[in-house]
This record gives sequence, structure tokens and C-alpha cells, in this order.
Amino acid sequence: EDDNGQSATVLIQWYAWVPGGHVNIHWQISVGIVNFNFEVTNRMTEDVQVTLLNSQQNMVGWDGETPIINGVYNSSYGGNSNALVQLNDNLTAIDMFNTGLSDPDGGHYDSHDGHFASCVVTGDNDVVSSLLQFDTVESMWTMFASDKGLSDNGLYGPSPVGRTWDAALALTRVVPAQATTTFTFYLAWHFPHRIANWSQPAYKHTQPEYIGNYYSTLYPDITSVLQHTQDNYDDLQKYTMAFRDCMFNSTLPWQLIDSAAGRVSPLRSPTCMWLADGRLYAFEGCRQTAGCCPLNCTHVWNYEQSLANLWPALEQTMRDIDLGAGCQVTPLGRLVSRTNVPQMLRPTWMFWENYNVSLASTTACVDGELGAVLKLYREMRMGATDSFFATMWPNAKRIMDRWMTVNDQGDGTMKIAQPNTYDCALYGENTFIGTLYLCALRAAEEMALIAEDEVLAKQYNDRFTMGRDSLDKKCFVNDQWYTQLVDPENQIQILSDATFVDSLLGQWWGYILQLGDILPADHCQSNVVNIFAHNHVDSFVPSEQSPREFYDQRDSGLVIGAWADGKPPPNRLQYTTECAWTGLSGYYASLCIYLGVPDVALHVLEDNRNCYDGTRRSPWNEIECGDHYSRPMCAFQLFATASGLTFDLIGGGPTMTLGFAPRLSAAKFKGFYALPTGWGQYVQDITAAKTSGAAVVKVSYGHLTISELRLPFISSAVKVTLSTSPAVVAVSRVDKFTDAITIIFKSPVTVSANQSLFVTISPSPSSTSW
Repeated sequence: EDDNGQSATVLIQWYAWVPGGHVNIHWQISVGIVNFNFEVTNRMTEDVQVTLLNSQQNMVGWDGETPIINGVYNSSYGGNSNALVQLNDNLTAIDMFNTGLSDPDGGHYDSHDGHFASCVVTGDNDVVSSLLQFDTVESMWTMFASDKGLSDNGLYGPSPVGRTWDAALALTRVVPAQATTTFTFYLAWHFPHRIANWSQPAYKHTQPEYIGNYYSTLYPDITSVLQHTQDNYDDLQKYTMAFRDCMFNSTLPWQLIDSAAGRVSPLRSPTCMWLADGRLYAFEGCRQTAGCCPLNCTHVWNYEQSLANLWPALEQTMRDIDLGAGCQVTPLGRLVSRTNVPQMLRPTWMFWENYNVSLASTTACVDGELGAVLKLYREMRMGATDSFFATMWPNAKRIMDRWMTVNDQGDGTMKIAQPNTYDCALYGENTFIGTLYLCALRAAEEMALIAEDEVLAKQYNDRFTMGRDSLDKKCFVNDQWYTQLVDPENQIQILSDATFVDSLLGQWWGYILQLGDILPADHCQSNVVNIFAHNHVDSFVPSEQSPREFYDQRDSGLVIGAWADGKPPPNRLQYTTECAWTGLSGYYASLCIYLGVPDVALHVLEDNRNCYDGTRRSPWNEIECGDHYSRPMCAFQLFATASGLTFDLIGGGPTMTLGFAPRLSAAKFKGFYALPTGWGQYVQDITAAKTSGAAVVKVSYGHLTISELRLPFISSAVKVTLSTSPAVVAVSRVDKFTDAITIIFKSPVTVSANQSLFVTISPSPSSTSW
């Protein structure tokens, strides 16, 4: 706002970010643009001429790290050129490139070679001016402030070696009195040549490999990026804002919303890459210009739920790497923890002697192996096709066969070396790996039934039943929390009687996959309550965190492991005396809500948000071993946990069974949901007796085709309508349960984008409309 209060300018900056499940994912997220909408309000009683200026450096060739001296000097620069582009009569852009980097005929590709464009959208009577090439802000501003304004090409030709050019683009528009108008600028880019420039020692060489970017297969040049943006701009903006509003315009607690919604950001960071082969690859986290800890780390990505829920088709490409064409599973049923690229080269395990490696080696972490089985079942529930399943299932079976015959002691538990995400091997029975194994047995049982192999399904179930009883008996010995049965022959990396934040990861997965209780619910609830009681720290002391110090006295939260006597043993599990990474506390909070202790969950989430409140750490960048770390994407599951979302798309869909049973603010609930075919909000108004009220399933994007709808009411007197039609939706019957009803439609009902399905429940059977 100006000093006189006569005008105001608001900036809305956004990326195109439209979740779409299996629907047209290329259109929604592959294009490289960032948008700047300046809303200018004229509060005066007369029209005003307004000019907005965008100044941008041609950074093509810069490595992103070395200093830029005196504005335009860097050793990576030289040959930088800018050109004016006009597109569709309503877009003016300055295309920035570097002629010194292109060498396609010689077969040399530079990852920094590409195009960058500064753009402005114009309307009737707008005036655009530009200065294509300049090297000092002072010279540009002198010209801009003069009566002549920006009016020539500036400096001529490609920039000399060691320097680049800047460019400026201005838009002039008359803003009527008492009116608001939007000036739209955006930056677009096209850098097709991604190189795998990190070490891949398994290949016995360090030669960089060309891997490319997927978007360059869709958009061959910067012009096609600009054309796509212009053709779809209104829809991209509309649905991006709808996605934001569906998450934040909610009755859910603020700390839950911020924790879940903010964990979409790693997907837009250097942590993730959608490569030219069509698959998504990811580091554990990233630095300023590159990823860290390559690649597709199975045990870290065991926690991620953002990609899986918002773009399941892309998540499926990661399963293809693990269990399909990526050939990451050895003939002996071990899954390599990390992926090398490109996939056409030999997999890592082919360099192992006899295709095997030590049982304790973290090159094949057991939590990642079990997670691959769990994630495959998740993808099937998300509507993956029968052909996808037929490709992945053989390797998942191979993993489970090895677990049941080699790792398992015969009673559904194991005490052998269990290398895991703590960069070491655990020994002895414990619920961290134990619940993952039990949950994998249940998931494998369900997948065996999909494969119509009832004999194998029974084997999995029998072992699960035996393991559940055995693990609970061995590890719930103090009747308060789960402990580790330490292997006397391997008293290293121990948990012993610690309360351990990661102790029930498999139970969390069990609830996500709708497999129910992996261990007794009352024991699990007691476990999470005792974790908070023993592990919560009101004010961290940096020197007490080992091996890495992160939080300070201003921070509160959980420590990963706490021992009853307050003295961590010297042979403790690595990292357990660190503050709990948000990738652990996020999953733990979700588990607490599943187990009926939401107050603990919200306390932990508020601690996290205070630690990342923007004053010392970015709320969009949660850190572990690198920035924009992938593990915290577990928190996206909080949306589904809070709404009690249940669904089933097994068989490929699109028809689904759907259910909601809010666990927070149930009386008057409004919250976000994401499903493979569409997303929106579920709204509920229910009486305390659950005998009357209303429920609304709103679809903001995509569609839902529903055969059965389960709701937390106990009256069968229902009326169902669509927002676009006065006709009552035909219902075959309503099944009543202790705390819910299931509405079975006579034929599946489809709720399309911008439609809502209304369900009215009344206590009197006489009002039943079906």
C-alpha cells in the first residue's frame, strides 16, 4: 500500500499444482512455470496509469552455487543472449539462452543448457516495453524512469566470456477509479539435459550418465512450454487454488493442516526428478542445487504418502523400479536399498559375489524390503491395473518367501541382523521391524487372494497369526510399552527397554491399508501414550543430542528413544538420542489419532510447527539428512486419518466403495480428501446420538464413481441427491452396524467435478426415501 493509501498491490505467487491421481498427470504438474499475479487496486476517484516492471538475469549456464560478482560476472557465463517473443497476441516474453553451451552435433550435452523466459500477459490497450540486454541496474532504471521508458534492445550480441546480460519487461495499464486489476507475469523454463552427475560406485565407474527430463519429451522447446501455459492458464490457476482451499478451508486443527499440506513441497524440490524414461526418481533430500543420498532409498521412502495419494500413477513408476523392470530384487529375494540410473545398466546386486551380500549390510535394508510389499498393496488399493499387479507380484512373493524361510524363526518373529533406516543393523525381536513384517504378511495375504491363490493366502495368514501372538508376548513384557528382546550374541545397536518413537511403524501401515490391528489396540495405545510421557522434551539441550545437534532451547518435541532410567546405554541404537525427525513425529501423530489419543497428536504437531514457524526454519522445508527431506511426507496421511477415509479401488476401478468417519471435530466436520480419481472435501453435520444429520461429498476435481458409501450414522432413514439434479439417487439397501451405516446404490453413482453428493439422515424410518 502506498504512503497516501491511494493504491494497494497484493502479490499472489503460485506454481501449477493440480493433483489428479491417474487422470492426465502430464497436464497438471510437468510444465515448468512459476506465476506472479499482482492485484493492483486504485482507490482514487480518477483513472491511474500504472506500470509494473520485471527485471530478470539470464542465468543459463550458471551452476547455482558459485558467486555472481558485480551483478553479472561468473565463470560459467558467456554466450548469453536474449530475444523477444510474441505469442498468441496476448503474451510477450524474453527468451534467454546461451549459445556457448549447445553442441548437439558433437554429442555433448550440458545440464545447464536450456531456455529461461520472463513473460507478461497482456490485455486490450496494454502497452509492453522491454530492454533486452543490459548489465547494470542503474542504466536500466535511468531509462525506465525517463519519459522515453524502456525502448530499445540494449547491448548487442551474445555476452562476453565470464559475464551475462539482464533483461527487463514492463507492462503499462490504465486502472479505472475504485477498481482492481491483475497484472500477470510468469517465469518459464526448459532445461532438457539432466545428467546423473553423482557417484554410482556400483557401476565401477564415475562417468556421468545422460538421463534427461520427462517434460522435455512433452514440450520440445520453450515455445511449447509457453503455449501450454497460455492454453491452460485459467484451469491451472483455478484448480491449483481449489487444491489449496480444499486443504485449508477446514474445521481441522491448524497444526494438522499445516503439517499435512506443507508436506507436498518436497515433490517440487530438487529431491524429486521425473526422468525421460517416464519414471519418478528421488533422493532422500537435497542441497541448494542437487540431491543428497541417491536414489529411491527404500527405507526412507517407506514413510512418504504425499505422492502416493496425489499422483498414484507416478508412485507406481517407483514400484516398477523396485519390483518390475528396475530389477532391484535379487534371485534370492533381497531388495537393493538404492537405485542407480539409467535403468538400462546392470543393477547393483549383479556386482555382489553370488548375487548376495551380508545379512547386516545396509545396501539391502529389511524395512525397505517389507515396505515394497506394503506399497504394492497400497497401489492395488489405489486402483492399479491387473497387468501392473501381474508384473510386480512375482518379486513381492520372492521377498516374502525369503522372509518366511530365512529371516523368520518359524514363529513369525526374527532376531537375525535387521539392517534398517537407522544406518545399522538391529538384532533380536522388536516391534519396529516386527510390525512391518506382520503387516507385510497381511498385505501379502490380500494380494494372494487377488491372485486367486488361496493356499498361499492361508500360509501368510497362519504365519501372521502366530507372529502377532508371539511378538506381543515377547515385547509387551512390562504391560506399558513395547521393548526389544536383545540378542545376547549381538548386544549392539540396542533398544532394550526404551520407549521408541518408531516402534509401531507397521501398525501405522496396517491402518493405512485398512488391515486393522496388527498388535492389540490397547497395547498399542499404551505404547504411544508412554512414548509421549517419556520422550517429550520441553526445551532441547543441543549437547544432549547425538550424533547430530539440531534443535535448541527454544524448541520442544520428542527424542527418538528414551530409557526408563534416563541413561541411554553406550551401545544404543544409532540416532536414538537425536530429536525426533519430523518424518517420525508426523507418522507418530497420525498413529496417535488412529489409536484414539488426538491430544497427544496435536501437541506433537504443534511442537513441529513451532520449530518450523518461519523465524528460524522454513515451514516448507523440513530437514533431516538434507533439505526438503522425503520422510516428512508421511504427514500427508493426516488428512485421511482425521477424516476416517476408507476406500477400495482394487481391480482398477473406477467404481469404488467409499467411507468417512471423522476422528476430529466429528459433530461439524469439513476436511480434504484425495482419491485416485478425484479430490475435494467431505462435510458432515451430525447429532451426538448419530441418528440424524447430513453429509456432503464435494468433488472439486476429477470424479468419484461410488457403489457403496459408509457413514458414521446409525439411522437407516436416508435420502441421497446430487447437487445438479432434484431427483433422488436410487438406493438398493442400507446396512446398519454398531456405529455406522453402509448405503448400497442400485447402480454406481458418479459425482463429477463441481458436483456434490448430499446425504440426509433422519431418525424416523418413515422418512426413508429409497
